[in-house]
This record gives sequence, C-alpha cells and structure tokens, in this order.
Amino acid sequence: MAGPSAIMCFLVQFLDEVNYACYPSNVPRKKPCSKSTSKTSGIKSWPLSERPREILLEKGSQALSDAGLISILLRGGTKGKSAISLARSLIQKFGSLRQLLQARPEELYSVSGIGPAKAAQIIAACEIGIRKLKENAVESFRVRPLLLTKGRLCGKLQGQISSID
Repeated sequence: MAGPSAIMCFLVQFLDEVNYACYPSNVPRKKPCSKSTSKTSGIKSWPLSERPREILLEKGSQALSDAGLISILLRGGTKGKSAISLARSLIQKFGSLRQLLQARPEELYSVSGIGPAKAAQIIAACEIGIRKLKENAVESFRVRPLLLTKGRLCGKLQGQISSID
C-alpha cells in the first residue's frame, strides 16, 4: 500500500496532466513529484534497531557513539544531511567531543547546518553536564568526612575488640 506522500504525488501528477490544456504556455508549472525528492535518506528510514534514540532507550547511553549522542541533541539534520552525519561533521571539525563542547557559538556556526538553535542545544547540554559534575563534587565533599569518621571508628572498635580477646 502506498503512503500518503506517494498518493499525493500521484494525485498532483494526475491533475496536472488532466488540466495541462488549461495552463498557458508561459505560466511556470511545478515539477512533478518524484521519488528522489521524497525524504527517505534520513534516520527515520533506518531500522529501529539502528536509530540513536531507540538505541539510547533500549540499551542505554553507553551503547552510543559520541556522534550518536550528539545527533540526539541536534534532534534533526538538514536538507541532505542526517542528524548523525551532522554530528560526525561537528566532531570531525573540532577533533573531539571535549573540544566540541568547549566551542563558542560562533565556532559552531562555522559548520554547515548549525545555527543558533542547534548551537544552543549543544551549549545547554554541556552546561547540564557541568552542573551535574559540580553537584557530584559537592556531594562527595559532604560524604567524604563521614566515611573517614566511619573508617576511624571501625578501626578503633577493631582495636578494642582485639584487646578483649
């Protein structure tokens, strides 16, 4: 069964042919629909098991490459370039994920397909990571003295227990 876009293309072509005589020769006409203009090269055309978002949800973030993670942040590609291809271009341009996440907006704009929205998504994700690291560091700082105290207490108790024997 043909999809909605294939049916629409057929109808446009059919009506165009039927009404051809009504068009003056100097009026530009739309190009007929063709399979080459349909959007089949994007990630949506990939099997579910190969799509970055589905891999993340099924197998966890560790199962994805850096480009796969970035492609999820980007949410979509550009005309002729999938999100994963755009993510690979970013990593290649900056040399590593770390350098990409340290890039300024102007530097991100230098990659074709990255505008203010996609640059903001990358910068926001980086900031989320930084804030998580800060929270972990603060929590570690709070817990560490407690662990040291517990360790000292256990050491003293072990010494007292061995002196009882």
